[in-house]
Amino acid sequence: MKKYHKQIVWVSSGFIIGILFAPLVNFGMISLYLFIVFFVLFFLFWRFNRLRLIFLFFAWLFLAFWRYHLWIPSSLAKYNGQKVEMIGTVCEEPDRRGGSQKILLCV
Repeated sequence: MKKYHKQIVWVSSGFIIGILFAPLVNFGMISLYLFIVFFVLFFLFWRFNRLRLIFLFFAWLFLAFWRYHLWIPSSLAKYNGQKVEMIGTVCEEPDRRGGSQKILLCV
């Protein structure tokens, strides 16, 4: 187990630092591709211990960025069934169909 101790420290450090700094950067889906690149580089440079640890660190850093990006709700579906208060102006006439209406707001 002693052999993998450094790798566990680098993986957990990369992921924790990634979660802490993810709100400051906006990589979006690019972070998933960078995770894959660094993970492949981790295996390509297996013989070089220091490079292997650096690539492992950055792979998990970008995995944390991607995980944070997935966690942020990007659709309005999370507000279904809840009361929401918005401030804005109605941009167009309401689209009334059946028992519902669609209102376009300029916020």
